[in-house]
Amino acid sequence: MLLLNQREARREGVFGFIVSNIPEFEDFDKVLPLVQEAVDKAEWDPTYTRQLLAENLGFKGPEIFIDHTGERHLRTLNVHIRNRRPDLGAVDCIARLARLAPPGQELQTSPDRSLLKVTGLPGFEETIWPQSHGTFDLLGINADNGSEVFLNSAADVVPRHPTITAPGEYQLGYG
Repeated sequence: MLLLNQREARREGVFGFIVSNIPEFEDFDKVLPLVQEAVDKAEWDPTYTRQLLAENLGFKGPEIFIDHTGERHLRTLNVHIRNRRPDLGAVDCIARLARLAPPGQELQTSPDRSLLKVTGLPGFEETIWPQSHGTFDLLGINADNGSEVFLNSAADVVPRHPTITAPGEYQLGYG
């Protein structure tokens, strides 16, 4: 975190208690050089984060999906999550449907925010190795009627109820 303060400005709130190693500035044209110098001195690396990227969104199936809540005939929407870091795996990666907006409505909390299934594996979390990808089941469409959408999630409600039951354009927010 870089904290900058203009000389003559009062240090109030939390900023009054935090120590900053960056000199105060007088003119706004001094801000950019101060930030550049601090970044260089700290040797910040733009690849520090895990750099997870969603890609290759697509359907597969139809297939029979069997889990702890029963059996369903689904076309499954999958996404690859790519770890672009060259050095570290992304440990315990998870996916969930956080928000859902039915046609013409605002986003609201998903009725099922439990973890989504890792594609082809028996669990709901995955380590994604460096320069590799993991795949998650984002949703499954009932292959027999096409209007029911299920989540292949960790929720243990039996029988599993569809998250979407009518055709339309829905907005989904995953996290």
